[in-house]
Amino acid sequence: MAVRLDRVKDRQALPKDGEIVWDQVRHRRGLGIGYRSTSGTWFVRAFAKGKLNYDKLGSAADLSYAQALDKAEEFYRRVRGDAPIGYDVLAAIEDYVRTKTAEAEAERDRPLSDAEIEALNVWDDLYSLTKHITGEMLGRPLHELTTDELEHWRDSLPVKPATRRRIYNVLAAALSDGHRLHKVGDPEVWRLVKSIKIPKKKRARVFIPTEAELASLLEKCDADFALLVHAATLTGMRYGEIIALEVDDFDPEHGVLSLRTSKTGERDVLLSSAALVFFKKQVKGKTPKARIFTTATGAHWLKSMQHRRMRAATKIRAFVFYSLRHFALSRQLAAGIPSALVAKNAGTSEEMLRQHYHKIVPADRSIFDRVAA
Repeated sequence: MAVRLDRVKDRQALPKDGEIVWDQVRHRRGLGIGYRSTSGTWFVRAFAKGKLNYDKLGSAADLSYAQALDKAEEFYRRVRGDAPIGYDVLAAIEDYVRTKTAEAEAERDRPLSDAEIEALNVWDDLYSLTKHITGEMLGRPLHELTTDELEHWRDSLPVKPATRRRIYNVLAAALSDGHRLHKVGDPEVWRLVKSIKIPKKKRARVFIPTEAELASLLEKCDADFALLVHAATLTGMRYGEIIALEVDDFDPEHGVLSLRTSKTGERDVLLSSAALVFFKKQVKGKTPKARIFTTATGAHWLKSMQHRRMRAATKIRAFVFYSLRHFALSRQLAAGIPSALVAKNAGTSEEMLRQHYHKIVPADRSIFDRVAA
């Protein structure tokens, strides 16, 4: 006669020999729930991906058969790689953070320190999402989301259109990662959300500092931060690219920096004579894997540390670290360097250069000089 583990009297009648008695879960092939009478403990076994997996579920004093069965179902889905029951937006965001952290560790071939994990862009993204997503949205299962719902949520965010677009893009990336991991939800739902068109008059104007404004900034900067400012003005590189530079990224023989950490992919940056002298001085006496730029205490520069430093050194609100890139690229174009070369060196496009610096490109202005008065 088969044992009914769902009945208390049948469990009490089991022999006290310490063995686990198993009962096949009828609607789940490969899943079994077990009970050990000597300790009154529930167990689970699940066959998945060619392997038999075991786990202890808990005491029968704390879990009824139905509760133990629910936990067994969760275990079965986990070892199969299926989405947890009720996989929701918050779970997708948490998985997205874990994915990005694992990718960063794989890239460095080592575990990240707490400071390095906090410096990842994904933590700022997570903060932005959890700040703006309501409790109801966080608990929404992915398979229940609709395009209209996501669009309405995004458009009702009390932030500027550009920020609204950025926050939604991060959410869509998290939802896509959840689908990749657990095959839950329909990616078309969030892909069909209409993009936000930002009117040109509402876009931030490009601020290009003057020589005097730059000199004033450098005068008020701390010495360690001033080195980052110099590097940006000499090369047009972004803050994140500069702080990630290691000594062996610098090739003094050919006057090149090889960027491995960049939002636009890996690239080589050709250096001017002045930049070459500057970087030779910065790498002197450092080991190949050392960071070229560190704080005054020798620590790594982290993401977003530039904002407070810029605010302390200048009262011009529009003068941000990215303005140094504008300064460098505008000077390169004004000096007559072909826009194609400037774009390649800076990791951008000629179209973007012309959009921002059209009025100072000599080749463009000389064309209009041909027009008869």
